[in-house]
Amino acid sequence: MNDYGRTPPGWSDPHGHEQSRNHSEARYPGYYGSGATASGWTTSALICNVLAVVLCCNVLAVPGIITAALAIGRSSSHPDSARRLTTWSWSILVLAFLLPVAVVAALLGLDAVHGDLDDPGF
Repeated sequence: MNDYGRTPPGWSDPHGHEQSRNHSEARYPGYYGSGATASGWTTSALICNVLAVVLCCNVLAVPGIITAALAIGRSSSHPDSARRLTTWSWSILVLAFLLPVAVVAALLGLDAVHGDLDDPGF
């Protein structure tokens, strides 16, 4: 028979911590409780926005970093607000990539219509 989760006879915790069957509920030094943590979507939004700024020099994604960081901070206290901030973070990331593409497409379309934008006398 498996004795997993049971305290051995004669043993007591020298640090006075509670014993728990679920290790995520155990109280360890530096452990901040068993509140809700940031979701994977929030963490990935933060990582993608940081990568967009660092690797692509896309400064338009900086507000996405801020909203994702705020969402992580609010995930345990205000989950609805954190969910909205995560949605905003993803939306900002998409716009940070679509806006430059739209500007380049508009400039190419303007060049195609007028045809003389590369003319030095323009």
